[in-house]
Amino acid sequence: MSKENFDLWLPREEDKGPLVYDVPHAGRDYPADYNYACDLDALVRTEDRFMDLMLAGAEKQGIPLITAKVSRSYIDLNRPETDIDPRLLRDDGDDPYNKPGNMWHGLIRRFVSFAGDKIYDRLLAAEEIEARIENVYRPYHAELKNLVDETCDRHGYCVHLNWHSMPSQLGRVAAPDIIFGSMGGKSAPQWLLDVMADWWNMHDYDVRQNYVFRGQEITRRYGQPESNRFSVLIEINRALYLDENTYELKPEAAILQQKIKLFSEYMKDVMKDFNPATSELEAEHTLKRTTQGLVYVPR
Repeated sequence: MSKENFDLWLPREEDKGPLVYDVPHAGRDYPADYNYACDLDALVRTEDRFMDLMLAGAEKQGIPLITAKVSRSYIDLNRPETDIDPRLLRDDGDDPYNKPGNMWHGLIRRFVSFAGDKIYDRLLAAEEIEARIENVYRPYHAELKNLVDETCDRHGYCVHLNWHSMPSQLGRVAAPDIIFGSMGGKSAPQWLLDVMADWWNMHDYDVRQNYVFRGQEITRRYGQPESNRFSVLIEINRALYLDENTYELKPEAAILQQKIKLFSEYMKDVMKDFNPATSELEAEHTLKRTTQGLVYVPR
């Protein structure tokens, strides 16, 4: 299958650990057949802009990383394949997607945002949507599934982290620094969210769990806690690394990059105590402040 629409960074075989990272919404490519009718800058602002850069070098820490190249507004990798608004479709009689009940803000967007301008001044043929699914959506999910399956085969479990960024304002409410989502416990156990939140809280970040963003298709699809397949959504406040007016990286982006690297090392240490046979950590953990920063210490 084509890999031209996503980037893949793999560790050396002997370094592969139990973590897998993916970034589905940071794509900055706008295919020639998109034919959108709105302003390009409006589409750019739908991106989780540069979130992929915050994870650069993950493979050097033994973590496979897959990131989308294509804009989420062209096709959203974090929605079900059948979540298509029939109001987008040209009436060709028997097209397979023209069914009631799909969300209007799903796999293929009609609007830039919930209150924004229409993206298209035309209707789409079923064949056009199928081409996006076949060329962009399915190859990404096939590769991500392969990474999760391979990790489970190697370690007996997998911790998949699905990285996103969010605006600093969520409507009228200021966003926290970080949100962890497990679909209310359906894609990952509570103890896993707690050990992740502990680390960021100890670094003085404002953290929430299953707040506003709880997870979507990717966490639903790859999170199977009963099979030791854990999937957690992570939303990062864009103001930590991005100028939300210019959509350019801020100097503080380097700080966030380093924090994520340290967090990744922490998670690798924590999961050394995970027993796939019991699906639990064998030892309780605590965080200790040292000259090297916060480190994981079994009690």
